[in-house]
Amino acid sequence: RERSWLTPDVWIGPALLTAVLLAELIWLLAKAGGPHLSAQTVGAGTVGATLMGPYILGVEMASIILLAGLIGSYHLARGLKTKDGKREGADR
Repeated sequence: RERSWLTPDVWIGPALLTAVLLAELIWLLAKAGGPHLSAQTVGAGTVGATLMGPYILGVEMASIILLAGLIGSYHLARGLKTKDGKREGADR
């Protein structure tokens, strides 16, 4: 089954998306004229208020993606049952 997932035509979409995102990144860096960084100390309260204020949608989306990855990795590491009821994969 994995061989069918790794055919070249499956990678066309992700390759195009990567090219678009890379072009956008290059365009944004060229438009901005380079990074303008300033060093200042930010407290935990300020970071929390900012993340739970205007960026709440991004934080929630990231948490859902991380939760899906955690659940997926658990199921992959758990292993598959064989016909005799024993588990393959990770030793317990």
